[in-house]
Order: sequence, then C-alpha cells, then structure tokens
Amino acid sequence: SVAVVNRDWPKVAFFSRKEGQELVISTDQLVVRYREGSGPFNANNLVITWKDKAGAQSWRPGQADDGNLLGVPMDKDFASQHDPILAPGPLSRNGYFLLDDSGTAVWDKTTEWVKPRVDGDGQDWYFFLYGQDYAHALGELSTLLGPIPMVPRYMLGTWFSSRAGYSGEEWKMNVERFREESLPLDVLALDSDSWTKGIWAGYDWDLEQIPDPKGFIQWMRTRGIRVSLNEHYGQLTRENESNFETIRTALGLPPETEQIAHNLADKKYAQLFVDLLLKPALDLGMAFWWQDGNAGAAVKGLDPMMWTRHIEYTGAERITGKRAFVFCRNGAWGSHRYGSYFTGDLVSSWEWFGYLVRAMQQAGNMLAPRIFSTAEVVYGAKAPGVYARIDSYEDALAHIQRIKAQGGISIKNYNQPRREQRQQVVAAARAENMLVVAEGGSLFGMDMNLIADGNSTI
Repeated sequence: SVAVVNRDWPKVAFFSRKEGQELVISTDQLVVRYREGSGPFNANNLVITWKDKAGAQSWRPGQADDGNLLGVPMDKDFASQHDPILAPGPLSRNGYFLLDDSGTAVWDKTTEWVKPRVDGDGQDWYFFLYGQDYAHALGELSTLLGPIPMVPRYMLGTWFSSRAGYSGEEWKMNVERFREESLPLDVLALDSDSWTKGIWAGYDWDLEQIPDPKGFIQWMRTRGIRVSLNEHYGQLTRENESNFETIRTALGLPPETEQIAHNLADKKYAQLFVDLLLKPALDLGMAFWWQDGNAGAAVKGLDPMMWTRHIEYTGAERITGKRAFVFCRNGAWGSHRYGSYFTGDLVSSWEWFGYLVRAMQQAGNMLAPRIFSTAEVVYGAKAPGVYARIDSYEDALAHIQRIKAQGGISIKNYNQPRREQRQQVVAAARAENMLVVAEGGSLFGMDMNLIADGNSTI
C-alpha cells in the first residue's frame, strides 16, 4: 500500500493446529486463535494471547487500549482542533498496537500508480507486540512503513523568514547584516508574499520584487545560504500561472476552462505539476519547498497530505539527483518518509496550553521529528483574554512563574511594545530556567535587539 512499503519479512517459526472450530497459530511470543468460517475478524472470533511480567494478557478487536500514548493530529492545522480526538499511536504502556491498513490505497503494478482498494477487499492488519521495548517497536514500524530519511545538514542550522514582503534587495540587506553581526544564517525561507505573483496560488515569480530569481538564489548560495519557497495550493488560473494553457491542453480540458484544481492522484497531472510548476525553481538552485497545505489527491484511501509530500519529495530527487527534503504539515502513515513537518497555525491561549504540552510529547510517539512549540504567549497587545501587562521585572516574573506552574518550559515573548519590557521577560525567564521564544517584528533592527537581549530563539 502507499503506507506499508515492506511486506517481505524473515520467516518466523510457528505451529498451527485445530481445536474444534478454531485455528490456533502459536509462536514463542504469542498465540492467535480464530474461529474458522466466521467471517471478518471481530471480538467474537479472534483473540491474541501472550504472557509478560504482569502475567497472562489478551487482546480482541475493538478492545480499548487505556495505556496508549496517542498520536498527533493529521491533515489539519493544530489551530483548528481545540479539543482534538487523537487516534491511537504505535506506543502503549500495555505493550501492543494494531495498525489497520485495510482502507489505504494500494500500488497498481501494471500502471505503476496508486489506486483504491476494491470495496470489501478483506482486512489488512498488523499487530505489534513489544512489551516495554518501545525502541524496538518504532524500529519494527519503520521497517514496515519505511525509514525516516537523513535530512541535509543545513536544515539543522538557523532559518530566517518574514511576512514583510521584502524585495530581493531587501533580503540581501538582511543577509549582509546577519554576516556583519557574525550571526549564523543557513536557510532563507521566503513566504509566498515575497516571491510569487499569485501568493495563494500559482508558481510564477513576482519579478517586481525579485527581478532576477536565478541571480538571487546564486547570490545566496555564494554566501552559504539555501533558499526555500513557500507554496500554497489554490486553483490555477491564467492570471496566476503562466503554464495554465499548457496544463489545460495536456489534460484535455475545454478552452473555456477558467480554473484547474490540483489533483496529484491523476498520474498525468502529477507529472505536469512536478515538471512545469516545481522543476523551474529547483533548476534555479532553490533548496526545498515549504508546503503550506496539500495539492489534493482524489482517490479513496489516499491521504492528500502524505501524497503531496511523496510527489514533491520523489520529484525533487529525480530532478536534482540529490537527497531531497520537504517541509510540510503532518499527514497519515507514510508521511515520515519525506522530511520534516510543522504544526500549521497555532493558537496562543490557555485553552491550548495543556494540549500543546501533550502534543510535544506525543510527537515522539510517531515516526517523525518532534514538534517545537513556542508555548503560552506573554502578549503585549491589549487583546481581550491574552493581554499581559508588564511594567516591571516583578510583573514579568509573575507571568513566567504562572506559566511554569502549569508545567511549561517555554514562553512566547510577543508584542511587548518597549524593549525594556521584552528584556524583563527574558530576565525573568532566565531566573526560572525557562526558554523564551520571541516573535520578530519583520524589522531587522528589532529582530537584532531580540537576539542581543538573550531570547532563546526568534
């Protein structure tokens, strides 16, 4: 399937026998009992038993796992899920996990492309039994679903981005200032309002802001900086995409077509998407795409977030001949094979604080990098419900101690209007051994002050 990529496992010694109507399969770790002729697996016809340090254990389909550590949200911004219902993750204090892959789309060897499963086409289950050996469980999971790739080394360095809509020359001025101040800088992440004409759709460069894209990227590379471009997936039109007519004609769409929605489940469109929309920037030397959403994949059982990652990652490898990377929102099983992910837009509120702490921990329960969160905001703007008034060090300390008492290890230093207020937040956080994450003001001078004043990151 598109999730499970390795079904070729070493042989396991087992014994099978009949006991009345039951088929019994035994290994040195567990015993499976199934009542033959009783149809699909369910709680009445299937049971798995084993022994651990606590004694005899058993599992039946549908059985609640009260020790599961849960996973992380898929598909949506964390901000849209105020009280998300999280699916079980692979790690459980009860020492087992069932991965149900029955509904996932599969590969068609004839067409060498993805297709939906036939309705009613059986059950495709994988039962993990690992006791307390969590590292082994994740290792087995990565063998089944595919490994996490090594990321390029520069990904571990310092990134800089802004929604200020800088021109190419202004970006260069920012980079020169970083170098003058001997500050590290490895990745320049251009949001879509800095580089693309359509912002929310299309892949045409805004030549008023960056007149020479190739020269701009080469200028950055000579200074050791990789450039990433943010992409959104709005429908293509003649106004936002110069390749519109080429794509329309190749797809056989009528001349009066005004919009083309992305659908990467269509093999022909996926090829056009990579070669006409993504390849030009990669050919210029752009390092990787910052995927802000997904391009859609209209096939039953195919997660569009994961599939967008797959198409863009494998396409980048084919085009560049190098190990690829994508920066994307989290997707379904298999997404871990394609780089790293970010959470999307977060809400800085008390309602969210407890959830974000859990999400940080639960991210380690998946085949993916951990999630970083700025945590609860210390907000200087006078917004109802979140305003944190700070007129002294003592005021700042009270806010820091309040957040620490909730279990926080980090706070967000945001929108305090005066520099001394922001400095007081940093000083109080240091006193309480807390991290401080500042949100920059899209102003280089302010950002440099935030760094100089000791914020943990920006």
